[in-house]
Amino acid sequence: MTGASEIKRGNSNVYLSGSLKQKLHDEFKKRYKPNGNRALIQDFLSAWRKQLDTPEPSRQALRAILESESRHTCEYRIANGLCQLLLNCSYDEWIDLYQQVQDTTDRELVVTQNCSLATPVVGCSSSQPELKTSAATPQNENSKRQIGVFIPNTRCRSVWGRDNLIEEILQRICDPNEVSILSLTGSPGYGKSEAASFVAKEALKRNLFSDVLWVTARQSELVDGYISFEKPFKSLSWQQFIKEIAYQLACPVEQVHQRLREEKLLLVLDNAETAQIENIVGNLVKMLNPSRALLTSRLRIKPPYLGLIEVPRLEEKWSHILLADEAKYNNLAILSQASDEQLHQLHEFSCGAPLALHFLVGRIFHVRTLEPVLSELSATSRPLETFYRFCLEPTWQRIGVPAQTILRYIAGSDVSVSRADLSRDWKFLEEDLDIAIAELRRWYLIEDLQDLEIHNPRYNLHPWVKSCVRGGLVEKWQPSLRNLKEVVLQNFDIYGNR
Repeated sequence: MTGASEIKRGNSNVYLSGSLKQKLHDEFKKRYKPNGNRALIQDFLSAWRKQLDTPEPSRQALRAILESESRHTCEYRIANGLCQLLLNCSYDEWIDLYQQVQDTTDRELVVTQNCSLATPVVGCSSSQPELKTSAATPQNENSKRQIGVFIPNTRCRSVWGRDNLIEEILQRICDPNEVSILSLTGSPGYGKSEAASFVAKEALKRNLFSDVLWVTARQSELVDGYISFEKPFKSLSWQQFIKEIAYQLACPVEQVHQRLREEKLLLVLDNAETAQIENIVGNLVKMLNPSRALLTSRLRIKPPYLGLIEVPRLEEKWSHILLADEAKYNNLAILSQASDEQLHQLHEFSCGAPLALHFLVGRIFHVRTLEPVLSELSATSRPLETFYRFCLEPTWQRIGVPAQTILRYIAGSDVSVSRADLSRDWKFLEEDLDIAIAELRRWYLIEDLQDLEIHNPRYNLHPWVKSCVRGGLVEKWQPSLRNLKEVVLQNFDIYGNR
């Protein structure tokens, strides 16, 4: 397909199959990252401008497509440009090839069900090497596609105190007498997304669903310590939601209804409170049988066709277990030796929210004593969102400039950022980068992600942290004289010598 089609579809999103992503990744490494050296991004972008004569994609968008394991959609113009530049064919030609291979494979399956399939050979153009149906090229993805690839990784090493909750969700979501859409509700930081991710993976492990499709609505904004939804025009619409489902199913939007009827799929909508939820749920419920849907939301909306499951605060014993595990993992003797009364106070101040407990551990790690933290907590108002600001604001004031720089850089990206990105774009020395990353880990501000390249780790931020930095809230957190005094006392371990 040529110009008119490209112009028509230029701003639309398309789905990149795992095989196409791998092929693009391999070709990019071969041409612009020879011998495993640093990627020659500028050379690639120059080739893009020269050969395609179109605006090149941003570096972040490019890395999200070529390196992210979970990102499977992008603008049509970018997908088309990548195919033309790296594979010598258009995106539409690749899709046509996929369909030809699928048809050929289907015909051969009818004739030789128990025999090894012959490999059809097709080419994009006269200058393109032969493309064969292997693990790195298109094939029958309905029968051989990878499952669970859209489920995000859990952020915690373990999901404490949620065994009964997980079992309840799995039981209800598979009960034919239950409503087809369940919603996990609860306060921020209670682990709704974490629980949903665990449920999704466990459902596949038990063969309860053929696959899980995962859509995350936009993150909420944190303004002056409170959640704000003052931009409804940015909320996820039904049209956007169903298009994303179509992308993940690799089928036209018109076929989504049929696919949800033919296969038993689990659809997860995370952060549903930031979406046009009534419209989405109202349309989705008509399509779900035998498929099911699971939402996470802080809003307790309850249409007649939606079932609510409350995600409660952790029981105190589980808060203690979580803190004991963190104390052992971080070698925090001051926390492992805490009295029952001190642990009780930490549980109460955190409202039993796992995220709040992790933030507290990060703060205790830095202070190396409990009493100042407990004293400050006792003077803090109790609403959970204000508590998060209590945890994040002093953290921002105490971390070094390199760590702040990294937070700003990652917060400005819609995707994760690799260590190579940080090293190249900010000219960090390896030693300084190690120190800054370690500091962010201690404060539980950064998340480590896996990358296709073992030696190029990627990082992201928790949505709350990203909202604070991206929304400019941290600019208001300038250290006061009292704060500066606290930093001096802690850095010189004056508390510990009292």
